[in-house]
Amino acid sequence: MTDFPFTRRNLLKTAAIGGAVAGVSSSAVAADSHVVRADDLIARWPLEDGFDDDIGNNDAEIGIGNPEFGTFDQKSALKFDGEDGLVVTDTGDGGNEELSRMGREDGPTSFTMWAYFDEGEPGGERDSSSHHLIRHAGHYNLRGSMIENNENERQIHFSVSSSGSSTPLNAYSIPENQRPVVSINKWHHITVTVEPEEILKIYIDGKEEFIDENFDGYNEFNDDFWVNLTIGGAIIGSDLEWNASKVKILDLRVYSEKLDVEDINQIMNQEEEEEEEEEEEEEEEEEEEEEEEEEEEEEEEEEEEEEEEEEEEEEKEEEEEEEEEEEEEEEAEPPSAEFEYTPTNPDVGEQVAFDASNSTAPGGEVVAYQWDFADGNTASGETVSHTFEESGGYSVELSVVDDNGESGSTSELLSAESNDIEDEIPGFGIPSAIASLGGAGYVLKRRLSDTETNNE
Repeated sequence: MTDFPFTRRNLLKTAAIGGAVAGVSSSAVAADSHVVRADDLIARWPLEDGFDDDIGNNDAEIGIGNPEFGTFDQKSALKFDGEDGLVVTDTGDGGNEELSRMGREDGPTSFTMWAYFDEGEPGGERDSSSHHLIRHAGHYNLRGSMIENNENERQIHFSVSSSGSSTPLNAYSIPENQRPVVSINKWHHITVTVEPEEILKIYIDGKEEFIDENFDGYNEFNDDFWVNLTIGGAIIGSDLEWNASKVKILDLRVYSEKLDVEDINQIMNQEEEEEEEEEEEEEEEEEEEEEEEEEEEEEEEEEEEEEEEEEEEEEKEEEEEEEEEEEEEEEAEPPSAEFEYTPTNPDVGEQVAFDASNSTAPGGEVVAYQWDFADGNTASGETVSHTFEESGGYSVELSVVDDNGESGSTSELLSAESNDIEDEIPGFGIPSAIASLGGAGYVLKRRLSDTETNNE
């Protein structure tokens, strides 16, 4: 009976052909419609935030250093800085046979990934000419090789290992002058499709850049002494020394079939679509945050406007109350009586004009004027005339009434004088005045005579 390992890859294949595996939970693995050729995947390491194999059980772990996750030129990836490297967990008995792909019976294989080569030489004491991407110690090696006198580019090189001298093998290496070239400090999508003793192709950024239709490489070597698979570096020699790369890697995949250009472009576009989806999600989140902020600002503005309106209404009500109080006070205030008269020093018998037009009524208007001339006579009206028949002082009083029935009054002392001299100076008539003038002339004449005598 053939053993059937319950790997995620096998479950995916079973699901693809409509098979079923008894005793395995249906939630274990399901074919992912978003992954290109999902049923042909052996392993996939996204390398965005972890080292796990999303397809099978080929999880990786740190072999050396401390690789750094981050965002590099708008892609989330794993950075190897010349001192780092990952190893795929060794399952014993020569490692995971799924990843040993260069035996004659292993069939076609495709390796695909995003790679970003950094400046500088790789780290380590062995093989300082290569930045290893993925390497199986006994089978294959995919790497970016340094170019003499050219620090700005790398050669993409695929080789079949010569390890295992007692094992059937045929080592292979792409001639140096035929290796595709990529620039450093830039993301490139690299795909290698290979079938032992059949054909080898290399695609760069979705375009076929190398083909060897007479590819004759293969290797049947399998030994549990070696760490079978390394990523971002290589363990070289019997003393197991590391050679560490300066590269960033994203979405490393191993397929059990050959991918074509359409498949490769779908993978590349899928990556871009995922990035676009992430950007759209970020934009949506930003828009939602902006909308929330705008709503909060609008609510705050509305609250401020409501508060201002309430304050304005309160101020208006207070002003209206103050006006009402002022009006009430004005209405309660009695009228003020004032008057003038001419002439101000009338003679007896002379007509005097009285004017009360300066009288005021804060709570309304004056509607009645009443005069008392203190000589037994009265009058009514805003303006009146009166004649005093005898000399003397008179306390003239004005009383006014407004339309609210309120009243006010005032009085002034007026003097009426007689124009008759005898009346003004009793016992001092005309004869007396003449006699007085004669006496004054005598006195003046006498003084003048005395002055002349003294001058002589």
